[in-house]
Amino acid sequence: MVTVEIEATFERWQAAARALLSDGIAPEGVEWRERPGAPPAPRASKFFRVPPRFLELARQAAIAGDPGRWAALYDVLWRIVNERRDLLEDRAHPKVRRLHGLAAQGRREAERAEQQDVLRIEAEGGGAASFVPPGADLATLAAAAKRCQAARCIATPPRRCSVAVPHRRGSCSSASSPATRRTCATPRSSARPARSSIGR
Repeated sequence: MVTVEIEATFERWQAAARALLSDGIAPEGVEWRERPGAPPAPRASKFFRVPPRFLELARQAAIAGDPGRWAALYDVLWRIVNERRDLLEDRAHPKVRRLHGLAAQGRREAERAEQQDVLRIEAEGGGAASFVPPGADLATLAAAAKRCQAARCIATPPRRCSVAVPHRRGSCSSASSPATRRTCATPRSSARPARSSIGR
């Protein structure tokens, strides 16, 4: 039996799992333990290709508070590498069901932790709570953000728009009074092409 001590992060588990796979150690011969400050595993002598879906589920499962998650992850990884590369397609397999259950638990715990952070920030008087209307959902906020994209207001813009802006800076108004109307334009020099993220 090999005892593996790791910090409770996906990256530390991944490094240890690579080393175990390189040495050909099966899941039943490994005991996983969490220890803060544990040194990283030695660099593996081999690398293994696995489906991206497994890495996605494994990262989510690593967030779960279940102490048996590391052993469950290595069990599925071992089977994918040595037995069935398409194992994840068998949703009825007990090991795959266990993996999906851990991933769902990790997602729930991450969402709960995020909500607690938001509540803590609001309790401390920070964040954007005072600027968000009660009951506003993400779709509403996203639509509002598109309507209020950052733009500079200049006296003689090359392209005019019909957005009405009050004298007070930083707010929007639908008033049609000439006193509150300004011309807005986005300088061409500020436009930047969208970048796509390729690779990780």
